[in-house]
Formats: sequence, C-alpha cells, structure tokens
Amino acid sequence: MTTEVKDPPPEMEVRTIMKERQDEIVSMYFHELPNAIGNMDETAFRYAIGPTHQYCPKSQQRPDGVPKTSDKVRVTACVTAVANGKELPLLVILKHSVSSKERPDQSAMTMITSLYKDNNGFGCDDDWDLGLWKETLALDPKNKADDHMVWYIINNKTGHVITSQHKAYMDQIRMLMYVDLVVAPYMKKNNLKQFYLWMDNFSSHETLEVKRRMNELSIIVGFYPPDMTNVLQVCDLVINGPIKRHTRTSRIRYTYNSFQDFKSAYMLMTTEQKRKAKFNPPKPKLVDGLKDLFCLFDEGGEFMTEEFEQGVARSFKDTGSAPLVEGGIVFQLYNEAKNIKRKQETALPVKPESMETVYIYEEEEKELVQQALESFLDGDEILNDFDDFDEDDEDKEDKEDTDNDKDNDQDEDGDKNDGKSEGHTCCGAWMKNGSECKAIVIPGCLNHACGRDGHCKQGVKVCDIHR
Repeated sequence: MTTEVKDPPPEMEVRTIMKERQDEIVSMYFHELPNAIGNMDETAFRYAIGPTHQYCPKSQQRPDGVPKTSDKVRVTACVTAVANGKELPLLVILKHSVSSKERPDQSAMTMITSLYKDNNGFGCDDDWDLGLWKETLALDPKNKADDHMVWYIINNKTGHVITSQHKAYMDQIRMLMYVDLVVAPYMKKNNLKQFYLWMDNFSSHETLEVKRRMNELSIIVGFYPPDMTNVLQVCDLVINGPIKRHTRTSRIRYTYNSFQDFKSAYMLMTTEQKRKAKFNPPKPKLVDGLKDLFCLFDEGGEFMTEEFEQGVARSFKDTGSAPLVEGGIVFQLYNEAKNIKRKQETALPVKPESMETVYIYEEEEKELVQQALESFLDGDEILNDFDDFDEDDEDKEDKEDTDNDKDNDQDEDGDKNDGKSEGHTCCGAWMKNGSECKAIVIPGCLNHACGRDGHCKQGVKVCDIHR
C-alpha cells in the first residue's frame, strides 16, 4: 500500500527464501496446475485522482477548472492474479463511519445497504446480491469470542465483492471475507483441492484466524521476501500500475467531455452571460469510479485481453513465482544486477557531506581526474556482465564497438586523437559483487569513474574508445 522503495535484502537471502517457496510448489504438485498458483495484493484506488499537469493563462495565479475534490479520496481494491494469466474477482473495500471501529457487529453501517438500494448500478436489477457476513471469532486470543457481522454485495455473474471498513483498509475480518467470498468460490468452480497464494508480509495476512481459515480450505501461503514486492510481486508489476493509469486517463477524459459540453453552451450565451460563465468540472462520484474499475476486469475489458493475460503469465515466470515451463520444476533465479537502475550523470562522483559536484574543464582534467581516482577509487577490477544486457543494450554495444574500430584505425593511420569523449556513455561495467558500477563519463578524460561511494566496491574502467 506504499510507494516507498526500501533497501532490498542481499541477493542470496532472497534466493534462499524463494527457493523454499518454489520447493513447496513442486513438492505439492502446484507446478502442474498454473490455475492453482495466484498472487493477491491490495492497492489504493483513488477514483477522484486528477491530472498531473494543467494548462492555464499566465495571468492566472491559480488555474481554473480544477475538480473540487481531494486526490486522496480512495477505496482499497484487492486484486488477485493467477499464473495462467487470469484474474480472480475483485474485493473492494469502501469507507464507512469511524464509529464502528471497535464494534464487532457492524450491521448498523449503511454504506453498503445504501449503495445496493440507491438504484445507481449496484442493485438487484444489475446482478448484485446483498449479503451479511457472519462469524463468531476471538480475534485476540486473550479475549472471548464475538459475533462479527459485516454487510457486502456480490455480483452473481462476475463474482466481484464490495464491502466496507472504517478506514477502507484491509483488516483481519476483510481478509477472512476475501478467503470466503473470493478464493473459496474460485477453487470450487475450478475443482481445485488446493491453492497456492503468494502474498506480501502485511500484518492482516499473517494473523492466527487467517492462517486457520487458510488451512481449513487447503490454501498454502507463500510470503515474498521482505521489501521485495516492487521486484517480485506480480500484481505490483503488471496490474496495480495500469489500474492507476487507467483511472487518471478516465478522469481526464471525463473532464474534457464536460468542458466540451460547457463550450457548446457558452457559444449560445449572451455577452453578459459569457462574462459570468465559469467552467466547474464535475465532482467525481464513487459509483462512477467503481464502475470504471470493474470494467477493466469484466468481459471485454482491458485486463481480459489475450495480450494482457500473456503478460501476467510471463510475469509469474520472470519473478520465479511459477515454473518457466508448465509442469516443469525449473524457476527463474533472482538476479540482483537486473534490478539496479542504470542511471548515469555528467559530473564527477560526489563524496557525501564532504564535496560538491565538480565539472571538468579541459585545462584541469588531468589533475582533477587523478584527485578523483585517489579520493574515491580503490582500484578493484570491474567485470563486464554482458549476460545481463537486453537486446537493445547489445545493439548499442555493437554500434560502439564499430565506432571504436574506426577510431583505432584513425590512430594507426597517424590521425590525432585528443582524448575527448563528448557524449560518450558508460560501457555498462558491473562490480565483482554483482552491484552496478554507477559509472559516469567525465568530458575530456580517459576513464570511467565509479560514483557509488559507500555502496559498492569501487574501481576504474578505461573507456574502450581510448585503449
């Protein structure tokens, strides 16, 4: 539920944890059933999100035509992808009164019942059924059991579920509802006796009651390594992002269409009316946002295309969440080097809290380069890991090699090479420990200098063009 990127654990630790999960998949024969391996994740669905940029006259101190609502208005969408590329029905959690926070019996909350009765697309005429989830549970082993009751509506064709919580969050009760109303019906429909479910380490996924319910239904849970969901979790990689992009695009399109209607009416106004007229974008409605979300997962939706499903299935294989070949026992091995961003700069490495960025000028290049090497580099050898390059990188390297051959030929013929490499890019060196050498090009110098001070082993690679 957060966009914060934390430092990942060491590569071998990730591989060890993933190997344990993959051994479970093989030992319990899940590798032969791609429809029995899934990944569930919660994502914030901000149905009122607005545009990131907006045009306005320079004379305006503040832009007009901004929807009067908060981008932070949201609900929680619980999405589940399966290794065969399909998706399970959604569980959507709306926000209801905070007064229900400590109350096991939440049947007095009217958010869901009102949604069902308001004739706005979520009633019985629209294939939705109203239900009351009931369970006697002791969420805290130290306390006695209570009767928990929560309203929900479920679509009798698609299986989508809508319920509510005082913060619109996934908690222990909603997690149990997810198991009962989403996963269990899917297993029954597909005649699955077991289901392997990848999840992150969110607290509501690991409670005693949730584990007990999972065991009752033969749902085996595999937790991803901590702080690795942005790299390994399928839903984070291929579903959550497209949901947010689709929502933003839909909001902009809706605002644009509203402005066109305003423009048509404006052309018919009198001069006095035009002077007073002002475009006010329509306020986003929850029901419109929900319909827009569900249409992605319904028949004919963007997430139901063959291309999208192939991408989901491929993501399971690429992350090691499913075997590379259906029925096989070989999984993709996690490689830390492939997940390091290859960011390059055009300045000398900056030593934290002790130096400012230094730019090289031709007359000072030799002296400053030597200072940089003595201050930052320990001379460790750098290894080129060409196996980690994609096809575009290889094409780029081929082109650079051709350019290098030309320059070498010129040197042999006696042509002068002044040592400058304006616009030359990093050769893509990698450190011994698998970390990326965050190398940069110093205009006019002969070397690439590692700039990841304090992060990885440092070293120098002489640019191929100047060998």
